[in-house]
Amino acid sequence: MDTEELIGPDLILLLLAAPSRWSKAVDRINGITRLEKLLFLIGKECEHNTAIREPFGFIAYHYGPYSREVYEAVELLEEAELVREDRAFTDSDLDRAEELLYSDMTTEISYERQFLLTEKGKIIAEYLAKSHPLVQEEIKRIKDQYAGLTLQNLIFHVYSQYPDYSEQSIIRNKIMQS
Repeated sequence: MDTEELIGPDLILLLLAAPSRWSKAVDRINGITRLEKLLFLIGKECEHNTAIREPFGFIAYHYGPYSREVYEAVELLEEAELVREDRAFTDSDLDRAEELLYSDMTTEISYERQFLLTEKGKIIAEYLAKSHPLVQEEIKRIKDQYAGLTLQNLIFHVYSQYPDYSEQSIIRNKIMQS
């Protein structure tokens, strides 16, 4: 089918809907940093990205590849009631640090933002997947390959494969030494 081009928020819907062999990634992505890094990898490793008209633009920043567009797309999808966000307490300082850096939050509580499709979001994601089966298959492959990694290992992979995006990172040395 592949008749309509995809835009960044569509990629989030497709990523959330993609099946996964990892139980913690079924119908969800846990953590804004994980979401952002997986979307970065989709942009870099998806062979059929010509179907994507407006991919997310990433720059090298404090925690590696960063795109303000990802945060804006999540807000847009939440407002459209296609994605819902749950919050769970976590001991991951990586997600918390990035969240504090890019938001107005001042809380000391560590939590993880968990992104899930709503029923309405599942319908749209299913339509997009049927319209772009090759893109969805590649997103599934990327989700299966990386979504189950620990956040530190995911970031290590991104930094190792795409070192230009780790140049500004304030955690680069810590991540690369682990």
